[in-house]
Amino acid sequence: MRTLTIGLLISLAVAHGVLPQDAGTTRSQPIRGRVVDARDNVPLRRARVVASSGDRQMDAVFTDDEGRFSVANAPADALTLRTSKAGYVTGLVTVSAGNADTQLRLALARGAAVMGRVVDAFGAPVSGAYVTGRLTGAGGERMPATSSQFFTQTDRLGEYRLGSLLAGRYEITAVQIPPALRPPGVRPEDLLFGPPGSLDAAGERSTMVLLTGDEARGIDFTTPGPVETCPTGLSRLPADGAAVGAIVGRVMDASGEPIACAAVRIVTPETSTPAVFTNRLGRYSLDGLPAGSFVLEARKLGYITLLYGQRHPSDTALPVTLREGEQRTRDDADQALTSRIDGRSNPRPPADRTSSATPARPHNA
Repeated sequence: MRTLTIGLLISLAVAHGVLPQDAGTTRSQPIRGRVVDARDNVPLRRARVVASSGDRQMDAVFTDDEGRFSVANAPADALTLRTSKAGYVTGLVTVSAGNADTQLRLALARGAAVMGRVVDAFGAPVSGAYVTGRLTGAGGERMPATSSQFFTQTDRLGEYRLGSLLAGRYEITAVQIPPALRPPGVRPEDLLFGPPGSLDAAGERSTMVLLTGDEARGIDFTTPGPVETCPTGLSRLPADGAAVGAIVGRVMDASGEPIACAAVRIVTPETSTPAVFTNRLGRYSLDGLPAGSFVLEARKLGYITLLYGQRHPSDTALPVTLREGEQRTRDDADQALTSRIDGRSNPRPPADRTSSATPARPHNA
């Protein structure tokens, strides 16, 4: 995620005065300092400090248990120190040329955060979508782009978190970049904050005011994106003249909404068939099947995968039995397979967020 930049609260104490040095030489003493929380002056351990001069960037140093750091062999030129720590607003400060043994007190303010989820038109999670934001208040329109524009990407569950944000008024939305607009060497931000006409942007935008340390949760978006197209057709080719059957059904989520492009396949060891995919109504058809007993599986990224008949992964699967030439559909007396996928997998839910994930539960329609 690209972080915001603000000025730091600084107190300078020069122990031995300013020592003029020639350009290109190093300072006679390290640049030392301490990083603390701006609210209560508590030292910040493992804060990251990076010094740079022009295009030259020095290796990062980290604060110790007392929040102290030391930058040795720094150029005598003017330096920029960038200080960052998770949960805090990243800050920049300039140290003038030639200062020796400079003692810095760097106070970082706690940042705000925005969290939510991005789904497609079918309610399925969208991974790799960009969530963008612009600082529109508190002087944001006068700030450089590096300080007023930010973005992050969703994870495999469609979830995102924008953290370390400066207090202010923001406009946030979700965007997908079509593959044709991703030429090599082009930075994502050049596309995300450029002309918006060619991007697949969510129809809604969220405008909010964030205070220091705020956490805005449940800021969800639905991206239009292209209509999903999935492979269709026979799952296997029957022998000429064979009486073959089929299993027809639907795949739905926990609320009963259809899931498009879910893969449905037979996992019975003695029967090998490629997966078929559900259409936009969640329907599928496993065709060209001989008589026999079959175990079915439905899966899609972001959902818990279970076999038909299971309520939990430890449950026994329920086979679907076909007579020769039988067509098992939802109109049959005992009805065909309909896989219901309940909840979504999240092995590490945030400690301060309530997780409602439940296992998938294939069932009869």
